[in-house]
Amino acid sequence: MTRLCWALLGASAAVFGAAVFSAGYLTPIPLAILLILAGMAWINTLSTLNSAMQLTLPEWVRARGLAVYLMVLTGTQALGSVLWGSLATAFGYAPVLAGAAVVLLLVGASVVPLPLLPGTGNLDRSVPAPELGLEIESEPNPGAGPVTIQVAYELAPEEAPEFVEAMREVKLSRLRTGATNWELVHSVTDSSQFREVYDVPTWREYMRQEHQRLTGADRSNIARAAGLAREEPRTRWFLPAGA
Repeated sequence: MTRLCWALLGASAAVFGAAVFSAGYLTPIPLAILLILAGMAWINTLSTLNSAMQLTLPEWVRARGLAVYLMVLTGTQALGSVLWGSLATAFGYAPVLAGAAVVLLLVGASVVPLPLLPGTGNLDRSVPAPELGLEIESEPNPGAGPVTIQVAYELAPEEAPEFVEAMREVKLSRLRTGATNWELVHSVTDSSQFREVYDVPTWREYMRQEHQRLTGADRSNIARAAGLAREEPRTRWFLPAGA
């Protein structure tokens, strides 16, 4: 389904490009027919992009993500109007419309090397209840931070390459949900020992990351990496001294 939608998006860009090109050369009646098809292509393009955003963004960031998407969409339309209008004034309508059509056709062709991600529409965006297992005497001040989280993994040597590859997705999950930096390190004296180390600005943000932001897909990535370890990974939390 994802491939079909993305193919329709490319076809819509091609139809719209053809209409833009023809606007500088066709007579009104055939042009009107082609513009109707172009309008249908434009609606299909907007529907596909809007659906992709809705199906990809988790609930906690959906409103902000859609706001940025709409700002970019409408903002580039306004800037494009100024650009193409200025070019048309300088070089004439027909050649500039032809140039715009070429750009649209290139955009349509871009769906081949840059397709929609395969998992779009099937991502688990639910936020399951976390199991932190915090062994602390009292809850830290919500504003205390930054919080440094260290997760210890012990691996068999043959599992290390697959583990490092799996941790690439874990890195994206951590950074996407609030971490300010992330790194994976291993022991110099014991090649089986790995440490995931990342920072979150405050304890409040860390709680939000664990309780509200990590989706089912994120937790699947983390579980996949943890499943390669010999035993359950050990997590430790650190705050600045005196926090």
